[in-house]
Amino acid sequence: CSWTGDGIMLANRLMNKSVLGAATVNWALWDHTLDGAKTMIKNVAVFSPSVSCEKLDTDKLLVTWYDYDTDNYYAQVVTISDTTITTNTSYVINDGNDSVMQSALTILDSGRALFACYTNSGTTIEARVLSISGTTVSAGTQRTLASSPASSIRLCKVDTDKCIMIYTGATNLAAVVTTSGASVNAPGSTLSVSAASNSL
Repeated sequence: CSWTGDGIMLANRLMNKSVLGAATVNWALWDHTLDGAKTMIKNVAVFSPSVSCEKLDTDKLLVTWYDYDTDNYYAQVVTISDTTITTNTSYVINDGNDSVMQSALTILDSGRALFACYTNSGTTIEARVLSISGTTVSAGTQRTLASSPASSIRLCKVDTDKCIMIYTGATNLAAVVTTSGASVNAPGSTLSVSAASNSL
């Protein structure tokens, strides 16, 4: 999670505990005050690589995570005022039948983000545009971007409605993914970017 300007100290308030091997750990959201005190305001069982955090505004973050207990991916807007962190209503991105693997998140513009994750026990990559209005998150129709067993995924924004998706299949693959409003378009053709499959 990154932050700039007056919020430079705030980056340390979002913590993701390290994961040892494939063990499931608790991901905790902490509120650190200037005197060193801290208060845990969210604690859910997740698989560590599935937690993503991106800056929306000078006082607002979008956080996504996988909850091991419910088998769902969630999104939530987190707001920050001075030294106070406030969580808001969580939105269920994918309801069940997901995998404890990786997800990816990138901000498209001030009101939209692209979220992608492995689902169906890791056999497909699904993506949805997340729309953010104030502290409320909603999502467009889910689209399948790839159908192959894999273990890693990354999204890199190129333009407002264009991202590069890199993921691990038989090799490390890349494809252009575009969006139109709240919809994800069919991805472009894939390109192998390495001769062997390696985690990203």
